[in-house]
Amino acid sequence: MLVTYTHQPALPGTEQSWQVFGFRNGKMALFEQPGAEPATNAPAQFTGVLMRAQNGGAPMIVRGQLDIVQLRAWTGNFYVIVPLRVDWRSGKLLVGERCLESGGGPGLHEIGCDMRVEAERVPSNAEFNFARIFPTPEEQAGISVQHAVIAKGADVQLLKARSIATWVQDGDVMRLQFPDLWLKVIIDNNTDNEGWIHGEQDLAAVGLPARGLVQ
Repeated sequence: MLVTYTHQPALPGTEQSWQVFGFRNGKMALFEQPGAEPATNAPAQFTGVLMRAQNGGAPMIVRGQLDIVQLRAWTGNFYVIVPLRVDWRSGKLLVGERCLESGGGPGLHEIGCDMRVEAERVPSNAEFNFARIFPTPEEQAGISVQHAVIAKGADVQLLKARSIATWVQDGDVMRLQFPDLWLKVIIDNNTDNEGWIHGEQDLAAVGLPARGLVQ
C-alpha cells in the first residue's frame, strides 16, 4: 500500500512525502526508504533483465518480478515522474532506475536519469524574457551556451527533465530531492532554441518560477 502526503504550507523540498506498507512476517509493516543496487554485480548475484537508460546510459541489471510504482513528485517548479521498485517478498524498496556513464575517471559514475515532466506554466507578463540554453545538461568550460530571447506568448515545450533523484528519510516518511535539476525545452519549434536549462532565473523565464506545490 502506497500512501502519499502533501503538506501546505511547507518549506521548499518538504511539500510531499510517501510511505509504503506491506506484509512482512504475517504483519503489516512500514518499508524503509529505497536503496540503490551497486553499479556492478558479481555473476549470478541477481536474476533479471538488462535495461538501458532512456538517455543512453550504461545498462543496469534490474531484478525481475518486482512491481514498478510511478510517483508524481514535485520539484519546486514542476512535477516529474519517478519510478520506484517494490520487492514485496523481501519487504524492500529499490531505486527504480539508475543511469551511469564512463569517463572523467575510472569506472562508472552516476549522471541522473531522464524523467517525464508534467507542468502548468505561469508565463511572465514581460514582453521579453531571456534564458541560457545548454547543449547538454552540464555547465563546464568550453560549452557553447545559447542566450535565447523568449517573447511574450512564445510556444515553450517541456521535453524532459534530468537529475539524480535522491531519497531521504524524514522520521517515518520518505522524501525526494532533485539536486542539479535540468529541464530540456524547445522554444517556438526552433531547433536553434532547443536544449537544457537550469537555475531559478532560467526556469522562471520559461514560465516555471519556484512556488509551492500545485495540485
